[in-house]
Amino acid sequence: KSSGKTSISNFLAGQADTLLSPEGAAAPTVGCRILEFEITSAGSGRAIPIELWDTGGDTEYEACWPAIRKDASALVLVYNPEKQAHLEEIGIWYEEFSKELSDDQQILVFSHSASGAKGARPPPRIAELNVLNTDADSASAISSAFTKFMGKVEQIAAKKRSEERRVGKECR
Repeated sequence: KSSGKTSISNFLAGQADTLLSPEGAAAPTVGCRILEFEITSAGSGRAIPIELWDTGGDTEYEACWPAIRKDASALVLVYNPEKQAHLEEIGIWYEEFSKELSDDQQILVFSHSASGAKGARPPPRIAELNVLNTDADSASAISSAFTKFMGKVEQIAAKKRSEERRVGKECR
């Protein structure tokens, strides 16, 4: 719905050098598309495999949302602060897609406007999260924020795996 989700996804996955979509290429994402790539963790220096699910923001795909969020390790929300509908929908997307997550540090929000306009503030619950204001010239900031974010997600996942192993040993 013209928020920049696909442009940001393509850039992060290395499928585009910029955040600008080719003329006429910004078509709404139908359902979901999966991009697989790796980034280098800022903390450990290890390669982190990423499976980024670029989902259509339209509620017509709502029946697919439980399958999309199942086993998610993190959530990246993108909305356009200049669009009133996005300000209303971002809360719905947050409530739906964050259900599987145990920690708000597993959520990154891009308030993305092609023109760079700040627009209206997001709903209070979203404003409490890690929200980064971005535009078409924010490629470096988006890349840096995503790498740092995935490092945190990696730490949370490692802690969770360690706890699961500990509990598993105690139950034997």
